[in-house]
Amino acid sequence: MDTEQYKKLLEKYLNGQCSPEEEKLLQNWYDGLDVLNAQQQASPEGTELKRIGTNIWEVVADATLQRKKKRSFAPFFKVAVAASLVLGFSWFYYEKTSIIPLSYRISVGQPESLENNSLEIKKLLLSDGTKIQLYPGASLSFPKIFEGSKREVFLKGKAFFEVAKNKKKPFIVHNYHHDIQVVGTSFMVQSTPDIAANFVEVRTGKVKVSPRKNTLFSSEKQQNTVVLTPNKRFVYNAQLSDFKEAIVSSPRPMNADMESHAAQYSFSFMDTPIQDVVDALEGMYGIQITFTNSKMKDCTFTGNLNDEDLFKKLKLLCATLGAKYSIHDSTIIIEGEGC
Repeated sequence: MDTEQYKKLLEKYLNGQCSPEEEKLLQNWYDGLDVLNAQQQASPEGTELKRIGTNIWEVVADATLQRKKKRSFAPFFKVAVAASLVLGFSWFYYEKTSIIPLSYRISVGQPESLENNSLEIKKLLLSDGTKIQLYPGASLSFPKIFEGSKREVFLKGKAFFEVAKNKKKPFIVHNYHHDIQVVGTSFMVQSTPDIAANFVEVRTGKVKVSPRKNTLFSSEKQQNTVVLTPNKRFVYNAQLSDFKEAIVSSPRPMNADMESHAAQYSFSFMDTPIQDVVDALEGMYGIQITFTNSKMKDCTFTGNLNDEDLFKKLKLLCATLGAKYSIHDSTIIIEGEGC
């Protein structure tokens, strides 16, 4: 349930229009604020919340005295819910604007922070062996030691991660918009609250990108988790709340072994069926390549595609076939008349 829905539900309650189910929902939400409010007041951002809370809870205390006199729960609960809602909205503001969201502090405790104020990339080694390249203007929050069943960090800005493998303890990068979960892989992340394009790029392994969930104001609308494989790119437009999958600008062989021993993976062909050439490209880069005309699969290719990147390989391949290629999301499409 999002913020606007809670507002409407509170208005219904104060007007005596809530159903029993809605009252129960509001009661459960109110009960869940206790731990959160305690965390707020203990955080650096809690100064303003304390001031708000002091004023509000004076009203609540007065309502409690009235409740004792009248033996009525409803007036107290109405005031308490209203007070909690104000505190909740204040929390929501800090959750959206703080470099380290309160929900993250609740999860991992007070973390270490590193901010790159220089003009060069900073390198960082975490306690689990994960290597990070922090780009200028970016900041990372992380615990000194990863405890529990997960390894969690929070990123603002752009960074490249080489995650140490640990199947029993997944690595999660939280940012302003998404949670990125991996076991062991390398990938690039850029996330800020005030620009349109935020992205995740995978170099090796596999990552899961999920919409970030707020403790109080999570939307009931389900958003799909996107699974990214090497050379795939997840682009999120924060202004439009829209995303798409794409191909990275410079695809590389899927794993380090392929890249360091590229000469062993020959791309020299002699009267080779086009489908076999395409299969070799897909195997090297992990990107789907399709034909608009099935007759093209009957063609053959003779040529040397070694020492070229993926897009140059495709350009040379298409030139010999009188074809052209285009990129649609995360798929490459070859168009031509055939042989």
